[in-house]
Amino acid sequence: MLSDDGLFCVDKKSEVLTRISNYIRVIAFTKSTDEVSRILEFKDYRGEIHNLIAKPKMFTKDGDQLRIQLISRGFIFAGNSLSKRKLFEYIVSSVPKKEVAIASRIGFSGNVYIRPDLIIGEVKEEIILDTAIQDDSYGTSGTLQEWNDLVARWCVGNSRLIFAISAAFASPLLNLCNLPNFGFHFVGNSSSGKTTCLNIAASVFGNPKYVVTWKATDNTMETIAVRRNDSLLILDELSEISPSKAGEVAYMLANDQGKKRLDKNCNVRETLSWRLIFLSSGEVDLNSHMAEDSKTSKAGQKIRLLNISAKASKDSSGIFENLMDFQDGAEFSDYLREKASKYYGTASIEFIKQVLDHQTVIRDQYKEEFQKLKSQYLPANAEGQDMRAFEHFMLVGFAGELAIKYGVICWKPDTAYQAAVACFNSWLEDKGGIGNDEDRQILEHVKSFFELHAHSRFFDLDGFKDQKISNMAGYKFVYQDAMIFFVSASVFQNEICKGFQRKTVIQLLIDKRFLLKDHNGDYRQQKWTPYRNEKVYVISGKILLG
Repeated sequence: MLSDDGLFCVDKKSEVLTRISNYIRVIAFTKSTDEVSRILEFKDYRGEIHNLIAKPKMFTKDGDQLRIQLISRGFIFAGNSLSKRKLFEYIVSSVPKKEVAIASRIGFSGNVYIRPDLIIGEVKEEIILDTAIQDDSYGTSGTLQEWNDLVARWCVGNSRLIFAISAAFASPLLNLCNLPNFGFHFVGNSSSGKTTCLNIAASVFGNPKYVVTWKATDNTMETIAVRRNDSLLILDELSEISPSKAGEVAYMLANDQGKKRLDKNCNVRETLSWRLIFLSSGEVDLNSHMAEDSKTSKAGQKIRLLNISAKASKDSSGIFENLMDFQDGAEFSDYLREKASKYYGTASIEFIKQVLDHQTVIRDQYKEEFQKLKSQYLPANAEGQDMRAFEHFMLVGFAGELAIKYGVICWKPDTAYQAAVACFNSWLEDKGGIGNDEDRQILEHVKSFFELHAHSRFFDLDGFKDQKISNMAGYKFVYQDAMIFFVSASVFQNEICKGFQRKTVIQLLIDKRFLLKDHNGDYRQQKWTPYRNEKVYVISGKILLG
């Protein structure tokens, strides 16, 4: 027997009531083609109502896992063998009339957008969000007008603040615009306003708890990323994560899925996945942070996490270019953080409503706008990586302009595009200008090898025959006033190409005319040396001048 006071077992002979547990009942089945779960409604020890999705696997071993889940949420039951059996029988035998859909992730699902606090769009059936991904950092406070008047309006004239807010609007557009995950990293000194910038961006979706730190294991980061699917992920202070893990986590976030893992029965678990843009901050960039653990970020990682200098110009006060009549950056920062903590969440709701209404035309609008932006702002000699980065920045600008067009934000047209261009130029300057970053890394690596070892590890064919060379890398001699190096195959493979694809290194050195071919066009040449006839790579000493 069930009442508000709890679940009771009635003895058929004596009609004595034995208390089994707190109030609990099965209110619905879940719609599923694979497995059917039960939605439980129960009271905890305070008398507060909770829901729990009881999945089939929880019913193994007479419901041990289910009882653990209930108890962990404050559910009270007798605990003896009778109560365990009767509770199990009651739940399993209950046949509710209602069926509901269960959402296993936040974000777009058909023609609706699911958040932990509400569902945006036309809901045609009851949907319940899986309790495993509940998140109290989403929510609303104040009105959209108040957020515009007290937060967004004060960002005008500050490219980094405008860009951060625009990035929040851009994340829900990734799928519509057919772009992969990527991130932006604000780099600058402490107290430069980086965290304030992140707080402003967070106010688009939720309260200050929406900002999390890099201080997490990769397992935890996967869970956080799932909770930010189709919304913005914000990670403060890169130094909080181990240098050995930083590059791996950044790559995982941009690669849109977690690791494959086994459960205790050695079955492959479902791989977590997400679709998002992420904002980050730190006093150093990813490459410098990884260098603390003697690691170097690859070009692929750099293009997935693009650096933006927090200080926009020599005259800017930290991240702020326009102090809006405040005395200094600290006072302005305090104001923005206070207002962002009081007025939040409404902008994303209104923007996503508009996206749902216009989703059939947004992709074509973006393609048309991107072509205009490319012809206007992308340098003519831009290479592949530059173009990919440019598109990432311009998607953010496009999203900000959509928010302006839809009346979600109070800025004037072209404000978001100008901020995106300013941030792209900052990234380009930080990278060292137009050009393939991996090519630049390779050339720097090869040049560094010869700078370190040209005078110590190469036998000088023009010198004395009794030279004593430790850990010899090859031979050298002067030809037509230029130094030539014969590099042994093993050294070329294991040291010069270390960390890079050998074919990529070879082709780049050939293109730059640093790797010389013989008359047959072979880049591995057969040469006589003082010890034997061997195949070597012939490198021009001009690489030291590059």
